[in-house]
Amino acid sequence: MAQRSEKRLSDAPAFVDLNDLSCNRVGGKILFATDDWFAEAENLLKPGPPEWHEGVFTSYGKWMDGWETRRKRIPGHDWCIIKLGIAGVIKGLDIDTSYFTGNYPPKASVQAACLEKDHIVFPERKSLMGSEAPADWIKKMAAATELWTDILPMTELRPGYPSTAHNFFCINNSQRWTHLRLNIYPDGGVARLRVYGLAVKDWTQITYKEIPVDLAAMENGGSAVGWSNMHYGHPRNLIAPGSAANMGDGWETARRLDRPSVLELGEDECLKVPGFEWSVIRLGTSRNYKKD
Repeated sequence: MAQRSEKRLSDAPAFVDLNDLSCNRVGGKILFATDDWFAEAENLLKPGPPEWHEGVFTSYGKWMDGWETRRKRIPGHDWCIIKLGIAGVIKGLDIDTSYFTGNYPPKASVQAACLEKDHIVFPERKSLMGSEAPADWIKKMAAATELWTDILPMTELRPGYPSTAHNFFCINNSQRWTHLRLNIYPDGGVARLRVYGLAVKDWTQITYKEIPVDLAAMENGGSAVGWSNMHYGHPRNLIAPGSAANMGDGWETARRLDRPSVLELGEDECLKVPGFEWSVIRLGTSRNYKKD
């Protein structure tokens, strides 16, 4: 049976209609993880919903669509560093534990930083299942990131059943962030991390070569603020970077139930089809950029 595309749940907060600043679709990437034993941290940033494959196992255990670490047998807890694909203000988080029912982390926290290029030298990321970071790099990365700003203090998570998997958190902070540190306590699995917010672009740094500028683009602060229908796809997909991967990576509405049973031609020889669909995109800025 066909599945609806991932969109706002009926009980989800309003911020889930904002742009996801962290998914790999917009350039988000994992820079460091303490442990990738059962499943790699890169899965956190997949744009689609988590999947369950019954009876599928890897050399290390049950195949899981998320980031899953092994049980801690050394001091500390597991964590990973995420470079946001689009820097901006974070309005809300969804720590999604889907399908991690007996192996989800009991608690989590999130820290954030706004880093200039090369502010921190991260080790080369290999992203290998069944691996863990070397102890010396864990120590170095911990020292470099442990004092980042807490935007979500240590908070309890719920298991990955359909009714409890989405752990939504509103973030009351207006700063611009480029990187996050997701901490899980002490170990376990998280399916997805959604980072909802708005891009913040420094418009004073626009160069001549960048003009004309797409003022509606997600990376330039554009956002979808209204729509008539989003049955198959969210209108924010219209302003995502790059080309759509497939028809599901765009805005698609359901067919109108009020359409006539039999289409007829009007006096002007055009089909009489009532109604229309619409979406409203707020521009990232009201500035006017043009070449002289």
